[in-house]
Amino acid sequence: MLGVVKRKPILGLLLLVPLLGPVATRKDGADTNDLVRRAVANYQRRELLRNDYTYLARMRWVDSVVRRGPRPHIIDTYEVMFLEGTPYMKHVARDDRPLPPDMQRFEDARLEAETKARRAGHGTTPAGLLGHRLGPKTAWTLDHLTDEFFLRRKGTDVVAGRRVDVIEAVPNKKPDPSTSSQDYARYFKTTLWIDVVELEIVKAREELIEDGLTLNQPQFSWSIPLNSENPQISESGMSRMTYLRGNVFIIQWTKIADGVWLPQKSYSKGKARVARQMADGQALPIFFINSDAETTYSGYKKFVVKTRITP
Repeated sequence: MLGVVKRKPILGLLLLVPLLGPVATRKDGADTNDLVRRAVANYQRRELLRNDYTYLARMRWVDSVVRRGPRPHIIDTYEVMFLEGTPYMKHVARDDRPLPPDMQRFEDARLEAETKARRAGHGTTPAGLLGHRLGPKTAWTLDHLTDEFFLRRKGTDVVAGRRVDVIEAVPNKKPDPSTSSQDYARYFKTTLWIDVVELEIVKAREELIEDGLTLNQPQFSWSIPLNSENPQISESGMSRMTYLRGNVFIIQWTKIADGVWLPQKSYSKGKARVARQMADGQALPIFFINSDAETTYSGYKKFVVKTRITP
């Protein structure tokens, strides 16, 4: 029997940047640009530090094929870890209960197949939108705000007891669909909540304001029963996801006891057009899917020993 699963998305490593001090004034456009530049530098630095931690991601989600109606909410819990700077998500529970043996065997086999692909140098291609993906970078736009967006300060607010500046960022030109993922940021409008003392991004909201953001994601098939020592999982085609304007993603971070900022909660909602193609080139019927996902993060732990995947 064959089935298809979605590959968990993964994105690349960020550059190490120094910690910068606070901004003195924030009244004109230049000061707003400087505020965002410093906050983004701090964000990039802390995202690298995140690689040294493991934690749980509890996702309450629902998706629906438009013509079939909504599915019931499902609660999935994943253990998030970073090995050699690369993120892994291990499915550990469904509806707050441990996975049954057959699902656990599949998860072990899936991770083994993922590991073998990485050893061979052809791991997953970054894919998925917003909260549906997890990697060293947790937002689409933050690395591009100071050179590809118009920035406007909208006032102050309080988030999780912290006084923050609220900044709106709008792309300075339309995206070019023919370019690589570096142009993805221009599909979004972003709002930032920046701590006025530490210049850390406490919260970010990204809204898709252009139609046509398209991402490709491999499909996989497997044979039953699965065997974790020799998992029979292989690529069986490609899904092409085209997202529509109005998709939104919100993420909020927290500062844990040792001073590192890690994700605290996130929310995403949107609609996508899905076109699937089998490995032999056969095209399957196109459909639209709605999704709604709310994730909370907990159980933060620091790695004690460096872990490395060996042949």
